[in-house]
Amino acid sequence: MSNRAMPAAREGIRTIVCNGHPEVQVRRENFVSIQRVIGVLVNELPEEGLIPTLINTYWTKGTAVVVCQDEGTRN
Repeated sequence: MSNRAMPAAREGIRTIVCNGHPEVQVRRENFVSIQRVIGVLVNELPEEGLIPTLINTYWTKGTAVVVCQDEGTRN
């Protein structure tokens, strides 16, 4: 899988797709793992500085989508 950013329809969206997308798609079990890893990464950040805020994560059409509060979180 790759976490390369796909062009987003609006600011604050980050998509995670597999290499070879759209033929190779994120499966449901991969999506659950992605959510867990994002949680671990956020928990490991220092308390000072950027506090990432995720509004939602969802899985659609073989793509994991993360909706971020702001551009800093998205980046």
